[in-house]
Amino acid sequence: MCYMLIDTPGEYNGNTFTFTPEESGEYYVYVTNRSVETVTATWGDQTKTFSHVNRGYFIELGPLISGQTVTLKGSGNDELTARAYRFSYEGLEAVYETLSAEPLTLNSWTSSSLDGTVTASQQGLLMTTIPYDTGWTVRVDGTEVTPRKILGAFLGVELKAGEHVLELDYMPDGLKNGAYISGISAAFIILSLVITRAIRRRKRGQ
Repeated sequence: MCYMLIDTPGEYNGNTFTFTPEESGEYYVYVTNRSVETVTATWGDQTKTFSHVNRGYFIELGPLISGQTVTLKGSGNDELTARAYRFSYEGLEAVYETLSAEPLTLNSWTSSSLDGTVTASQQGLLMTTIPYDTGWTVRVDGTEVTPRKILGAFLGVELKAGEHVLELDYMPDGLKNGAYISGISAAFIILSLVITRAIRRRKRGQ
């Protein structure tokens, strides 16, 4: 199996993490200790500082040369636990070929909705590049289903083997509440107008 991120061994020492690339390439680091907020990376004559790493994102170090030691130091005295990875373009190509083997074919789409068809050779999880949000309503073959969050960021849908029709509609939660309140307000205004006219007509008839 070919992966996009190749694990690169490193060493821990208190609030520092050190690793030495065995191959030249693009490197990333993921800090696993969420109590660490800021990390400073140093290699050669370069120094980069990364903030808010406790949000769980990959630190992009960029291109590194094999044999060049990289040292990351966390702010404060918290232990810096992290993992280093080399990005593999071969792995990316393999993943792309796998994902594109059974694509979602779109029939129509707008800024807030889309529908299409997909044929799954076996039961599994359909991954999209749509950012996950609770405002999405997903229907598979006309039945509403609960979407999944993939990789902590993307929208995914559980599918059984076979051909399926997917419909996705988006409405932010705040907009739903706003529409509900607006609807109630409009109904109240209309009711007030009806009552006012009724009272006026009654006064004229007296």
